[in-house]
Amino acid sequence: MGEALSPGRLLELSRARAAQFTSKGIQMNRLLASVIRSALLLMALFALVQPAHSAPGDIYLEFYGSPESATSPGHAFMCIALHLSAGVKEDCYGFYPQDISQLLNGKGKVESELSRADNRFKSVTVSSRHKISDAQRRAALGELKRYAGEKYDIIVNNCGDMTLDVAKAAGLKTPSRGEFKRPVTFVERLRDLNRGS
Repeated sequence: MGEALSPGRLLELSRARAAQFTSKGIQMNRLLASVIRSALLLMALFALVQPAHSAPGDIYLEFYGSPESATSPGHAFMCIALHLSAGVKEDCYGFYPQDISQLLNGKGKVESELSRADNRFKSVTVSSRHKISDAQRRAALGELKRYAGEKYDIIVNNCGDMTLDVAKAAGLKTPSRGEFKRPVTFVERLRDLNRGS
């Protein structure tokens, strides 16, 4: 395996390679040389904006949104990912009606997304990931616990409301409830409001 290259080292190597071609008298087409330099510069810039790799002890709160379809009003759910030295422990939760026939003012339930037969991840079109502290993780889990006994109403207390309240409990910047009507819009707004934090 090659060495991991920093952006500075990548630029240094590209300049050295260009000098090598020139010193050996190999005539490169100026356009091709320009394209290669541009590609190497883009690779160096891309390396600068890549997030640092997760380390053991890191905790991430992740939100996912899937769009509405002929069979679904869309869905928002969240995951808490604990990065351990042995790997990642991830728990994902969504808010659902206990009885599908009671979409308006029925009993609700918080359910593991990982145990559902209808794999929600395959229909996800947007996500938002945020590094959080253990205190924020505990606050998010406390909000999930509160939702376990809540009424479910597809209009005013649904999966989007649960994920919004979890984000608030974790101290993230959140859109107001009136700013979004669909789960995908919520996750996009959440991502935009917390970009870079």
